Amino acid sequence: MKNLKKNKRTKWLIVGLSALLISFSAYTYYDYLMSYEKGVIPMFGDNFTYNEMTFDASQGYEFHGQNGTHLSIPKSAFVDKYGRTVNGKVKVKFREFHDAKSILLSGIPMQMNENRNEYMQSAGMMELRAYKNGNELSMKNRKSIKVNLAALNKVDENFNLYFLDNDEQWIETGKFQTDSNQFKLESIAAIPTLPVFPENPNPDSSDFVFTLAMDLKNAPYLRSFKGVDWVMVKKNGESNPYNELRTAWDRIKVKKINKKENIFKISFFRDIRNPGSEKLKNEKFCLNAIPALKGKELARALKNYKNDLKEYETLLALKELEEERLAMESDLVNTFEIGALGFWNCDKLKNTEILANGTYAFDFEDKFLPLVNKVKLYVVLNDQNGVLTYYNYNWSDMPFFINEDVEIFAVLPDLTVAYIDSQEYTNKVNEKTVSKLFTNRVKFSSQIMPKEKAFDFIENLRANNSSTELANINQ
Repeated sequence: MKNLKKNKRTKWLIVGLSALLISFSAYTYYDYLMSYEKGVIPMFGDNFTYNEMTFDASQGYEFHGQNGTHLSIPKSAFVDKYGRTVNGKVKVKFREFHDAKSILLSGIPMQMNENRNEYMQSAGMMELRAYKNGNELSMKNRKSIKVNLAALNKVDENFNLYFLDNDEQWIETGKFQTDSNQFKLESIAAIPTLPVFPENPNPDSSDFVFTLAMDLKNAPYLRSFKGVDWVMVKKNGESNPYNELRTAWDRIKVKKINKKENIFKISFFRDIRNPGSEKLKNEKFCLNAIPALKGKELARALKNYKNDLKEYETLLALKELEEERLAMESDLVNTFEIGALGFWNCDKLKNTEILANGTYAFDFEDKFLPLVNKVKLYVVLNDQNGVLTYYNYNWSDMPFFINEDVEIFAVLPDLTVAYIDSQEYTNKVNEKTVSKLFTNRVKFSSQIMPKEKAFDFIENLRANNSSTELANINQ
């Protein structure tokens, strides 16, 4: 009898513990389904390219990016995990984010952990890390890095500077300033002016070439110019003086007026009598010209011309290359100083509570079980440079973004990615279909791709700044 009672108690104890374990497991799984992970989670692969710099930490470093971003790292700015100042070679890795799709790929959270209705509209974000022999470093106390982050997006007084503390929680740290890119302005001012384009000493069909008809008996001083071909130096819009040079002139005067360029002023004079008058009138005509070279002088001049032309073309190519480089730089930069390594963001907080909301439904929902699978949805706000994330248990209470460029990505349990392009979103979410005055429900049609191809696909969208069809995505 005692054994029977003992067995009964044991049975109930086992049943109770089993029920408790099942309840605890169910609660734990429910909590898992209903909770959001913290931190940076690159769901599509972390294939971003970093700018990597290796330098002597005791010397500091100046980094200047193609888009105008500039970092000024001071001397002895880093410490190891023991707080010791680091000297010698260090490696610094840097990347920046200026559009919603780069933020999407990075996996950086853009909502506040304590209130997911609040999200961040970014005007530029960056990540900076430092390493010594593969070990991550920290910033030294009272040291700061000056940052000029390319300002590719408009800002207003509501934007502030945020730091992702412990790579999990955004903390507001103050303001930043938007200024002119002084490095760009100084580089533009430093571009040297080109020398005067070299003159070809060999006349061509566009030149006006002439010789002087001279009376050496009455003007022996012109003997040195006998047989010389002259090339007229024209002023803007000046025509060829055919009629003037066909006139019978009494006197010719030749005077060098520019020794460096060998330019002569040739003046023609004559006295004419007006009809019906005995009085003589003096008439004058002048032009500038250079003597056309011949023989050895021409050969020597042509050689110098070719050398000058080559130098001119080299300088022109360098000037154009520098102008093209500077054209890629932002005219404005967001300036601030950082005293810690990690993620920094120029952001404005916004709230979805002012928007119409309702249910997001999708054609891929039959691919998973809501009570079993946890499916993350990424709402990409291209106009706002923001990314919102929602798990499937939230899809019945989602904000709608009317008249905005929005794309959606969902990572499904079968390791595929569903994509809703901006045209599909606009067709389904607009002023006619969505309102704060009634319950909204919108069903989206998606395109499906393998997860391993998602990163490259999103990068391609980013590069083209537009949606692309997935016709060949499975090939």
